[in-house]
Amino acid sequence: MTNVNFDNSTDSATYKRVNMYINLSSILGDPTLISGGGTGGKYIWLQFRGRKTNYQRIIIADVDSGFGSNPQYIHNDRYWKISFGVYYPLASFIEGGAANKDILAQKLFGYVVLPADETYDVYFYYSTSASIQPYDTKGDLISGVTALGKLAVLNVNQSASLIFDGVNDGWKVQEPDSTQPNVMYRSFVNNELSFQYMSSRGKPRNTTTGDNFELSGNIDNRNAEYGVQTWTPDYND
Repeated sequence: MTNVNFDNSTDSATYKRVNMYINLSSILGDPTLISGGGTGGKYIWLQFRGRKTNYQRIIIADVDSGFGSNPQYIHNDRYWKISFGVYYPLASFIEGGAANKDILAQKLFGYVVLPADETYDVYFYYSTSASIQPYDTKGDLISGVTALGKLAVLNVNQSASLIFDGVNDGWKVQEPDSTQPNVMYRSFVNNELSFQYMSSRGKPRNTTTGDNFELSGNIDNRNAEYGVQTWTPDYND
């Protein structure tokens, strides 16, 4: 398991860089991915699914070089470096904020907004496309996309921190950022909510209509008794 911790307002004002080292070579045995260095022109996609909240997003893992033509990732015989940035959901980083990060332009370059106090299963895919939409409207893998399954777990926390108080010449406890617009409800051991299909914008979509985008909050399962009340994103970006 990989851990990310946000501990105060300064810390949460930017993203946290996460580096995972996954032995894809032994998992895959796919010469088109392994040979010739990098990934042979294929992108690695990461889909995050919250165990308690069912919050889901998909991004492209940060490409070391060749984005747009021949994507390459750092690797050797033992591991592949899978890198991405996690943004704390400050009010300014979500829909309606001055610096919204929950948009496609961020996801294509390896950045994702993830609510804290949650554990995420990370599902891997690879493809020659940068569309980050693994499944078609029938729930079948789109041609050229290979699903690798759940290969990692990410734990995102927030905690108080001890900081120096220059006014009183002492130390004080600074609580985690209070602007995270999430309300946690009771949760259960098993997440009974469904795995969501992603649109080409990296957000959940409605597969029953064939639309890429679905404006209903029910698709994100925000209205479930257990889970999390999050913000309402723009499904067209």
